[in-house]
Amino acid sequence: MLAVIAFLFFFVFSLFFIYSRLRRRKITLSPFEITVVFGFKVFMGCLYGYLFQRFYGGDDTWMLHYGSIQEYRKLMGQPLQFFADLDLTASFKRNEGFAAGWYFLLSDLEYWIITKPLAIFNILSRGNYYVNIVFFNLLTFWGQYLVFKVFAARFPQRRRLLVFLVFLIPPISFWLSGIRPDAWIMVSIGVVLYYFHAWLSSKKIMHLLVCAVGMIGLVIFRSPMLLVLAPGLLAWLIAEKMRKPAWVVFASVYGIALIAFFGSSYISPNTNMLTYVVHRQQEFFRLKGNTVYELNRLEPTAASFFKTLPQAIGNTFLRPLPWEAKGLLQWMAALETFIVWLLLLTSILRKKSAYWKSSSIIWLSIFFGVGLYLFIGFTVPFPGAIARYKVIPELLLIIAFVMGRRTY
Repeated sequence: MLAVIAFLFFFVFSLFFIYSRLRRRKITLSPFEITVVFGFKVFMGCLYGYLFQRFYGGDDTWMLHYGSIQEYRKLMGQPLQFFADLDLTASFKRNEGFAAGWYFLLSDLEYWIITKPLAIFNILSRGNYYVNIVFFNLLTFWGQYLVFKVFAARFPQRRRLLVFLVFLIPPISFWLSGIRPDAWIMVSIGVVLYYFHAWLSSKKIMHLLVCAVGMIGLVIFRSPMLLVLAPGLLAWLIAEKMRKPAWVVFASVYGIALIAFFGSSYISPNTNMLTYVVHRQQEFFRLKGNTVYELNRLEPTAASFFKTLPQAIGNTFLRPLPWEAKGLLQWMAALETFIVWLLLLTSILRKKSAYWKSSSIIWLSIFFGVGLYLFIGFTVPFPGAIARYKVIPELLLIIAFVMGRRTY
């Protein structure tokens, strides 16, 4: 009973906090919209925790929750050690070589960013997972809000539709509401997109510095995202400076990046960027899963990548097919795939009355989304991981396909 009262109290507190931060913003949410979208996120976060505890043995979300309880005990019993953990040199001291030290530093940072704030909140939640869901979503709500602001600034007349697309699509909200790194990745993406957009308009150095903080977040949580996003940011800058059609600039920049990526394999083994993708795939192959899609073992050659391309496309752009889906989560993934393709096809059919050529944020979303789909397809053989990893590019693709169409 006390847990229920605490849950309701902190939920209401979170609503008032969000409203207090947004009420004077030019692009904001009404009190009713805040209640709906935040309430939906918290509900999905609770559902996430329940399903993974009930049917999947807890998975990483409960592991991180229990980790936050351990951090709470450390905070109460050894407060100096709680903060001493944040020594950024410790991983290099424990491991030989810069590469190993860097790898474990990023792993430590990812763990700390999730568990240490929750450890402090555990003082109030008393270690209850579902109360912590309220706190966790209060911290990470701002990622989706910043994405909403970027698109609402470009498409103010379609603001209400954006509220639904960004916050209320059930499968996407599900994956972005549980205690997992994905919610913090969404925050990093939101910070990068919004503050890069703000910097292009204002040229304020502070906006660029905050954008850099978002990029650091991507390095910590999922560095391939930054690699795929970087050409898009460059193309966005060029399109704004040169006043060229956005689609021409983005196609040119990503085309050059693709040539450089594969061309590096012909220079020397030390400059071969294909090895990065190969190593990422090998890390996943060392893991075990109940269901595994067919995926060739990559070699750092262009021929190997082209041979694997059909599998990469099929595993991320098409699967799971409806007759392959097993269980609720795979059915959600199949539904998401159907929705993306439906929106793409209807947008193409209406191309004569679309915004496709003029909007940089739409083209960034498309090239980033497709590029990340391919990266995931080349490296990840597990359908569950694919569904979770592609949720952010999927969100951006859905928004781009809908916003790219005129409705009048």
